[in-house]
Formats: sequence, structure tokens, C-alpha cells
Amino acid sequence: MITIDSNQVLIERFDRLEEVQTSKIIVHDQTGKFIIEGSSLRVKLFCKDEILILGKIDSVRLIRNEANR
Repeated sequence: MITIDSNQVLIERFDRLEEVQTSKIIVHDQTGKFIIEGSSLRVKLFCKDEILILGKIDSVRLIRNEANR
């Protein structure tokens, strides 16, 4: 599950964190990978099954796994 607001993204039941930059964060889950783009991005909360990303969110894209297409 993903919840998106203008200044935060919460992803529950994620599998792994691939990349963290102040302008882009990539998170994988069972569906595929989420690419969060914006500015001043940072990981505020990082738990076993959820991640909270804060900053100015410009876009959130999902690239589905081949098996989920």
C-alpha cells in the first residue's frame, strides 16, 4: 500500500530500498519499483515493513515487475 501527499510518501510492505538521493528515491515491493522524484527528499522512518519519505514530492512512478503486467 502507498499513501501519497504533497510532502510525504508512505510505502507499506516494501521489500527493499535501492537508491536514496535528495532528488530521487527508489523503493521495491512485490508489485515492482516506485521511483519517487522531487527535492530535499529524505527517509524519515525506515522499519521492517514500512518506509516514510519526506520532502517536496514532484512525482511517484510505478514500474511493474514483468510477472505483474
